[in-house]
Amino acid sequence: MQVIRSQKIEAEKFEIGDQINVGAYTATCQKLTDDTAVFILNQYIDKAYPMNLTDTNAGGYEASWLRKKLKDGKIDRSFKEISDKLVPFENGDLLRLPTVGEMFGYDDFYEMDDAEQWELMKNRRNRIAERRGGKYEWGWLQNKVKRSSAYFASVYNNGNASYYDASYTIGVRPVFQLSK
Repeated sequence: MQVIRSQKIEAEKFEIGDQINVGAYTATCQKLTDDTAVFILNQYIDKAYPMNLTDTNAGGYEASWLRKKLKDGKIDRSFKEISDKLVPFENGDLLRLPTVGEMFGYDDFYEMDDAEQWELMKNRRNRIAERRGGKYEWGWLQNKVKRSSAYFASVYNNGNASYYDASYTIGVRPVFQLSK
C-alpha cells in the first residue's frame, strides 16, 4: 500500500511547497527569487480586519489602514519569532497581502499587478483559508476593483476571486519573505 508521509528535516535551501511554523500558524513557500523565499500563511490570522475604516479604496493598498497595521508589527505576535529572518519587500514592508496576480493570474475586473500566479495557487484548494477553529472565509487581496471607489479584491470562501467593501472585516493572510 502506498503511504504519503511528511517529515521535518533541516534544509539549507527552501523549495516551493516547503512549510514552516510561524507561531501557531503554518506558512508555505510559494516563490523563490535569487535571494529570497516568499511564503504565505496557510491560515488567516486569528483576528479579521477591515482594509480601511471607511468604505474607500482611495490610495489603494499602499495608503490603506490595514497596510499600516501590518507595518507596525502589532497585528500578530507570531511574526516576532521570525523578525530577525524577515527580508523586506521592495517597498520596505516585512508583511503584506497577496495580490490578485499571485492568487489568480490576470483578471480584468481588478486593477492588476504584474505578478504571475503562484504555481501552488493554481489549485483552488490552496486559495481557501480559515481562522483557527472557524469556517472557511473571505480574505483580503491588495488590488482595487476598477470601477469602484469602495471595493478591494478578496478571495471568496470557496477559493474564487471576489471583492468586498473596504470597511468590511474579513481574513488577513500575510505574505513575507525569508533569505534563502
